[in-house]
Amino acid sequence: MPERNTGTSNLTFTLRLSASATGAVSVSWATNDGTATAVGGDYTAASGTATFNPGVTEVAVSVPVIGDATREADETFIVRLSNPMGGALGDSEGQGTLLNDDGLINDRSIPTDGLAAHWKLDEGAGTTAADSSGNGNMGTLVGGTAWASGRFQTGLSLDGADDQMTMGAGDLGLDANQLTVALWISPTAGGESTQALIGRQPFHRPFKVTLSPSDWRVTVTLRTQEAQYVLTSASAVAPDQWHHVAFTYRDGLLIVYIDGKLDAARAAKGAFHTLTATNVVGAYDGANFFKGRVDDVRIYNRALTSDEIQPLADMTPPQPPSNLTGQP
Repeated sequence: MPERNTGTSNLTFTLRLSASATGAVSVSWATNDGTATAVGGDYTAASGTATFNPGVTEVAVSVPVIGDATREADETFIVRLSNPMGGALGDSEGQGTLLNDDGLINDRSIPTDGLAAHWKLDEGAGTTAADSSGNGNMGTLVGGTAWASGRFQTGLSLDGADDQMTMGAGDLGLDANQLTVALWISPTAGGESTQALIGRQPFHRPFKVTLSPSDWRVTVTLRTQEAQYVLTSASAVAPDQWHHVAFTYRDGLLIVYIDGKLDAARAAKGAFHTLTATNVVGAYDGANFFKGRVDDVRIYNRALTSDEIQPLADMTPPQPPSNLTGQP
């Protein structure tokens, strides 16, 4: 279950009998630390006795989980059974997983080499967005762009009319022959027929990434000194759901990734046409406004590998805890 940012919520474990019993069956249970610890404030230690009355095959026990806003890896703890009465244990342990909902999991696996700009968009207020890469590429919210719940903490909500985030003019220290762009989006139905997710304007210097609400596919347009290349994803993204979109270019190959998986590729060659441009999220040359939410925008000055793209999109959806099974 997601741990949430504040307050306490219950993680419920279901204890099951393999068949109903004619008499009462009971079993003791208690929490045990894993990577999540009670003393560390991840959850509240709990214990008790679960009793199955005649004819009852399921009993639920709950463990209080303590929310926090710390970016960390997913954590686990154990509920262990003992002292069965009226039956035998088939499985004496169940694992509960606290899913990190405050940021990217396992930051050690997230590539930082070559990170030219990174807008986490965690500010939640104001009209500027910091560049977490340390390279000083400050983002400015334009047109009434609002803060909203993001894929991790907060993100941007764009209305599809005039909202956008500009990140200044310059080359971002990019390499002339390779590039990676990655971001999370949650598109909303409606708006323009072609919507810009991110780009460098004017005239895609050297790229722009767009979305077509008619089929919910992503298109990357790349301009080099050799030619202009266009690549559209094979897969569609679903409206009102978070999706990770990325593309990489290394002289010879352009690749689009959707939700961490290689989705489309084509041959492309040449150094970028120009690197000096204005960087924009959510619009392009005063048009093609995006309608939806955006979070965690990254630009690298190198082409990440498929193995490096995967962690950027690797946020495991919430899963129920492991069930515990007993035998009468």
